[in-house]
Amino acid sequence: MSHFSLALFPIWVWVAGILILFALSFVFWFVWTICEIGRKYFDFLPERLQAPGFWAVLGILICVSILGNLVFG
Repeated sequence: MSHFSLALFPIWVWVAGILILFALSFVFWFVWTICEIGRKYFDFLPERLQAPGFWAVLGILICVSILGNLVFG
């Protein structure tokens, strides 16, 4: 039975990472879009970047996480 739990460890770590990124992206999206930090302080950015959708923010954070792991190991 111990081999089964060790085999599932990478899957649980991956799921935990996705949940952490989900929580971080929600907070960032809420502050950036709903509180309008993007529109107030970053008005030089295109409209799409001033008020991105939630799934776009989650995708960006996942890509940044993957690139950070590739570059910094």
